[in-house]
Amino acid sequence: MTLEIFGSKVWEGYKSTSINFTAQDMSSSESIKSWLRSNIQSSYHASCTLPMGSVTDSGGKLVGIQNLRVVDASIMPSMVSGNLNASVVMMAEKISDEMAGGEEKG
Repeated sequence: MTLEIFGSKVWEGYKSTSINFTAQDMSSSESIKSWLRSNIQSSYHASCTLPMGSVTDSGGKLVGIQNLRVVDASIMPSMVSGNLNASVVMMAEKISDEMAGGEEKG
């Protein structure tokens, strides 16, 4: 459906000439996935790929594996609207305090 929409005359002035959908086999889900894997990319920092509650707990402990924690943007439960740096630092400080047996800071 997306290919049909972008193939309409309305989009002619907005399409990039570097992407040629018509030259690709887009007849199956697998061919579309293959095209996506080889052509798309993100300019953003990845986050929320291992959200707390799914494969880690709130302390970053990986479910099913002892003595392993994940402490980076991947365990965020939802995307932040700003830069990830401050959020990751704050999260890492909280988890490291928990690991050290310390109390939460004020």
